[in-house]
Amino acid sequence: MKTIWLAMPTIPDDPAGRRLEEHCALLNTTDMFMSNRIAGQFVPNEPPTAKLVLTLEDFDADCFFWNFHWLVSEKMRRVMALGPSDVQYFRVDSSESAPLPRSKHYQIMHVPVTEYMPDQKTVPYRPSEIPAYPVESNMPSAAISSGEAQLTHEIFYDRFRDFIYCTDEFAVRILQADCSGMLFWEPFDRFAGRGQVFRTLRGIEEMRWDPISKSMRSMLIRGVH
Repeated sequence: MKTIWLAMPTIPDDPAGRRLEEHCALLNTTDMFMSNRIAGQFVPNEPPTAKLVLTLEDFDADCFFWNFHWLVSEKMRRVMALGPSDVQYFRVDSSESAPLPRSKHYQIMHVPVTEYMPDQKTVPYRPSEIPAYPVESNMPSAAISSGEAQLTHEIFYDRFRDFIYCTDEFAVRILQADCSGMLFWEPFDRFAGRGQVFRTLRGIEEMRWDPISKSMRSMLIRGVH
């Protein structure tokens, strides 16, 4: 079985991005959109340099999503270890940002590849080893048979929807390096409206309501063998 995850950006301690609203601006984005940047397709020419003005003194995320762009730090690019046939990076001028975010040397990440999953009209996807959800769906699941989908990239778009997916190996590499700003959700659970099952270094976890603390807590579903 080949395990895939839905790669989703998150801002540590600020999941709604409210702090960034007042302290972050990504300029030249109109020029970026005019450069024929299409999800899942290679950009033939280098687009104009984007200008990032991020004035939060304590902003330390290795990845975040702003103005419809993924921005990744130098550390995260090194950990991802992807070649030019897998991902494209575009220049960002952070000279007017605060010292800490400026030191991250952010670049815009563009995923130019698409993997062709099985036809969802004929091949059902099933949740991966999560007994609580014994149902079939046309939504992709975290586990797909390697015989049904021959993946050639570690991070990619699916032809059926505008979301970025990645392999378990990719997710573990990011988690082990303690890169912040990217979460790895179980796709079936996410699209089914629950969105609570995700990958961590411990294994597969789920956010559940704890009646004792009266808060959401992460509970381990299946550990790493």
